[in-house]
Amino acid sequence: MSTVNGPVDVPGQARRVVTLDSFTRGAAFDIGRTPVGVYSAGEPYVEPQFVEKWRPITKISMGTVGGSIDLEKVATLKRALGLGNALHGLQQRYADRAAAIKRDHADVLAHVRWDIIQGGFDQGQFWVYGPKSPIGGIHADAIFYYATNANKPANLGPELFGQKAFTTLPATKANRLYGSVYFLPNCYSDAVGALDALEKALSALK
Repeated sequence: MSTVNGPVDVPGQARRVVTLDSFTRGAAFDIGRTPVGVYSAGEPYVEPQFVEKWRPITKISMGTVGGSIDLEKVATLKRALGLGNALHGLQQRYADRAAAIKRDHADVLAHVRWDIIQGGFDQGQFWVYGPKSPIGGIHADAIFYYATNANKPANLGPELFGQKAFTTLPATKANRLYGSVYFLPNCYSDAVGALDALEKALSALK
């Protein structure tokens, strides 16, 4: 395999596996395997279905969003994954779920326009996600805000929600704000979770 630092030999049966981001962690959990080390942005950002499995695993970062990775800790860990196409079932489940929502909620999807927002990390600022983003692609025209696994606005979301301009938005006044911990889907089970959140919102809007 080629990398920015040169070629790397990857064995068919890996002996030392850690996940350096939430995307690879989610994929490992999806196929029923537990890495010996995981990147950690803190428990509030771990998806509910993974929290219990995540807690006892060695954390290789500082436990904050954007925290650095402890390479010395990574080097001490040993584990095997070495699985092939174990995600096929989840891929099909996601595709079937998306098709069912598109069919069952076609009326709402046809006339409700959404925005996808995140509080971000800079005071007084926020991010808007377009249809080409991971969450935008899953939700088609639907927009949500990023929430923790305790269903509270993530990052600086509370500060965003407190801004006068935000409180006067029609969607805010109508209480059409839908948070989801699956805002940044890391794996297929997250994508299914995002679809679950979308369907709950669509049902409320009927």
